[in-house]
Amino acid sequence: MTAAEVSAAMTAFVSRMDKLCEEQPGRYRKVDERVDVPYIVPDQRTLRQHQVIVKRGGRDVVLTVNGNPRLAQALNGLLNPDHNIGGVADRVLQAGETLNRHLSAFYTSRNPDFVLSNFIRDAFYSNAMTWVKEGGAYSRRFMANMGMYNPASIARMIYRYEHGQLDMGNEVERLFKLFMQHGGETGWTIMRDIDKHRKAVERELRNSRHMTVRQGWDVAMGYYDLFNRGVENCARFAAFLTSMQSGRSIDRSIWDAKEVSVNFNKRGSGIKAWDEGAGWGSASNWVRAMSGMGRAGYVFWNASVQGLSNFARAAKRNPGRVVSLAAVSFGLGLLAPVVNEMLVAAFLLGAVVAWLGYGDDDEDDKNSYWNLPEYVRRSNLLFRAGDQWISIPLPVEYRAVYGLGELMTSTLSGKEHFTDGELAGKIAGQVSQLLPLDFLEGGGGFKALIPSSIKPFAEAYGYEKSWTGLPLYKDTPFNKEMPEWTKAYKSANKYLVDLSETLNEISGGDKYTKGAIDFNPSKLEYVLEGYFGGVANTINRLVKMGETVVGEREYEPQSFLILNRILKNGDERTEYKAVNNEYFRLKEEHDKLRTRLRNYEHDTVNGIFDYAEKIDFLYNSPEYRRYEIFEKYRPSIDALYDFLKEANANGDQEAVKDIEAQLNEAKKEMVKEMEETRK
Repeated sequence: MTAAEVSAAMTAFVSRMDKLCEEQPGRYRKVDERVDVPYIVPDQRTLRQHQVIVKRGGRDVVLTVNGNPRLAQALNGLLNPDHNIGGVADRVLQAGETLNRHLSAFYTSRNPDFVLSNFIRDAFYSNAMTWVKEGGAYSRRFMANMGMYNPASIARMIYRYEHGQLDMGNEVERLFKLFMQHGGETGWTIMRDIDKHRKAVERELRNSRHMTVRQGWDVAMGYYDLFNRGVENCARFAAFLTSMQSGRSIDRSIWDAKEVSVNFNKRGSGIKAWDEGAGWGSASNWVRAMSGMGRAGYVFWNASVQGLSNFARAAKRNPGRVVSLAAVSFGLGLLAPVVNEMLVAAFLLGAVVAWLGYGDDDEDDKNSYWNLPEYVRRSNLLFRAGDQWISIPLPVEYRAVYGLGELMTSTLSGKEHFTDGELAGKIAGQVSQLLPLDFLEGGGGFKALIPSSIKPFAEAYGYEKSWTGLPLYKDTPFNKEMPEWTKAYKSANKYLVDLSETLNEISGGDKYTKGAIDFNPSKLEYVLEGYFGGVANTINRLVKMGETVVGEREYEPQSFLILNRILKNGDERTEYKAVNNEYFRLKEEHDKLRTRLRNYEHDTVNGIFDYAEKIDFLYNSPEYRRYEIFEKYRPSIDALYDFLKEANANGDQEAVKDIEAQLNEAKKEMVKEMEETRK
C-alpha cells in the first residue's frame, strides 16, 4: 500500500470499530479499556512474524506490528538471506550458498592472479560510474585521490590503524580512521561464539611458543591479505575522502564509499521474503525464488545483480552520461583492431608511457591479433608489445559494449565471417554478459544453466571444452585410440601428464596403447583449477614458472603468476582453432556450391535449359573462384590428413606434430588466397 492507502484503510477500520463499540459494547472495547485481554500468540514462529522484543529501561518490551508483517520480519532478521527457515529445501539452498562462498573465495581473495586484474577493473568501473553519478568536478577529484592513495598506501594505513599507529595530526589518516570506524571497509563479518573464541585463543597461544610451518604460512597469508584489502579499499577510501572534501556528512560519505563498487552488505532477501499469502501467483514471489536459487546455484550472482541494477539506476538518473560512456566504449572497440593492425602500439600504465615498437600484424604470426581468442579480444584493451599483447581487463558492463564495436570492425574488415544467424548470436552473446546468468556463455545452450558446484566437472568431462569454448586437449579423428596423455597440449601441467603416462604403462598400456588406468591430464588440471581456483592455480603456475626458468618449458606468459592476467599471446590452440574455423566454413560453402552445380548441370543435360543462365552466373562469381581454389588445395590437404591418420596409428608423435603444422600452413595459405576473392 501507499501511505495514502494505509491512512484510508486505518481510518475506515477505526470508524468501523468505534461503531461496533457503540452497538455491541459487550463484545467490542478499546484496548485501554480492557488491558486484561491478552494478545494471543499461538507459537514462537508467529510471534517473530508480528512482534519484536526489545529492551527498554532494562526490561523486555514487546512491540506488536498490527500492519504489514514485513516490518517485524525485517527487525527479527527473518528476511536475512542467511536466515534458516527449516526444511529440506532450505538445507539444499544453504549448502549451495556455502559451497559458492568457498568457490568465490578460491577464485578471488585466495587467488593472487585476481588481485591485479580486480584492481584494474575496479579502477575502470569506479571512475566511469563516479563521473556518471556525480559529474565532472567530483569525478576528477575522485580520480586524483585514487591515484594518490594507491593500494600500497591503503594497506599501510590499514596496518597502522590495526596497531594504533595512525597520526591524528595528519588529516588523511584522521579521515581514514573515521572511514574504518564507520564501516567503510565493506566486506563480510564473521561472528564467533564463546567456544570459537576460546579455541582461536588457544591455537594462537600454542603457535606462539615456537615457529611452525603453519605460523610462517599464516604470516605470509597475513601480508597477502593486507595487500588484498588495500586493493579492495582503494576506490572506497577515495570515494569517502572525495565526499568528505565535498562537504558531505560522514554517513553519506560512508554510503558513497560502499556504493562505489559492489556493496557486500547488500544481498537482498530473496526467497526468505516469500509472501505466503500471494503464493506462486505473485510476480514478486517468482523474482524472490529466482534470486534464492541464483544465489544457491551460481558464483558471483549477488555481484552480477548489483552491477546490473546499479548500471540501470545510473542510466535512469543520468541517461545522457550513460549514452556517452557507451559511445566511448563502442568507439574503442571499433578502433582496437585497426590500431593493433596499422598503428604504433603504445600503452599507458599509471603515469608512464612505454614505447613498444610497431604493431606488425603479420597473418603468419601465431601471435597475430586475429589469432587471439575472441573472448580475449572483446574483453580487454589490447596493445602489441613485441611477440606479446598487453591486456587491460574491462568491467563486464563496459566490455559488453566494447565487444560489440570490436565485433563490428572484425566482421566488416573481413577478418571474421559469420552467417546472419551466427552474427545475431554473437551480438546477443555480447549483450547477455550483462545478465546475472549469461545464457550464451561459451556458445550457450544448457551448459550456461549448469550450477557452479558441478560446472568444472561438466565442462571437462561432458563438453570437453573450457568456459570460453576452447578445446581442453587435442581431439582429432586420428588420435581416438591413443593414450590420453599423448593428447595434452604443451601448456598442460607436466607432472599430471607424467602421472597419466606412468599409470597408463603400469596398468598394461604403452605409448601407443591405452592401459586400464588412462586419465586425461588436461581434464584433471581443468577440474582442479575449477574447484580450487586460486590455490590450484597458484601451485600450478609456480610449478610452470620453475620449469620455464630452468629451461624445461617454453616461455608462455600464461605460465606465470599475475603476469598471465596482463600479458597474452596466441598458442597452438588459438591459432589452429582460428584457421580450422575458417577452413570448415569455406569447406561448407564449397560443398553447397558443388551440390548446386551438379544439380544444375544434370537438369541442363536433360533438356531443362532454364538453369544454363544460373550456371553461367555461378562460373563468374566470387563463390566459384573460391570453389576452384578449394579444389586446388583439396588433394594435398586430404593427403596430409591420410598421413596424419597413419602417423597417429603408428604412435609417431614427432611425425604427428610435423604433419599438423603442415596441415595448418596449407589451410592458412588456402584461406589467404580465398580472401583475395572478396576484394
